[in-house]
Amino acid sequence: MGLLTKKFNLLFDYYINSSLHVSFCVICYIISINLINQIHLNWEDIAFVFFTTFFSYNFIKFNEILTSINKPVSLLIKSFFLKALISLVISLCLFFNLSSSKQIFVVIISIVTVLYTIPLISNYTLRDNPILKILTVAFCWTMLIVLLPFFRSFRLC
Repeated sequence: MGLLTKKFNLLFDYYINSSLHVSFCVICYIISINLINQIHLNWEDIAFVFFTTFFSYNFIKFNEILTSINKPVSLLIKSFFLKALISLVISLCLFFNLSSSKQIFVVIISIVTVLYTIPLISNYTLRDNPILKILTVAFCWTMLIVLLPFFRSFRLC
């Protein structure tokens, strides 16, 4: 394998491990829903969903590693976490530009995401139960991707 191939593989592995592709998929799906239903694209909402998704996926993925005392944290994982924190800051800035009804909506989704990730009751998370895991992920994705674009159409904001 040549040097260029190794560099490309390292770059591709970094891209996959950072879950950046998930954020791109989410915004592509939102843009598709908006275009199909002839809804005006709100780029602030799309940016908010992109950065929130990036933060959430990295938070869920690396939370256990970062909170574990016995596991060493590599420089690569620290870089993912730093990018996730930057995404969180951008998301918070965009959050305050949302309408109050959208903010309440996002807070509900955020609570479900926290319950999915962080054990609140005797080391039990929603992620531990396979059925609750599927329902939680489906609920959050549906609310964020499908319902959020229709807020203006239904005059919810």
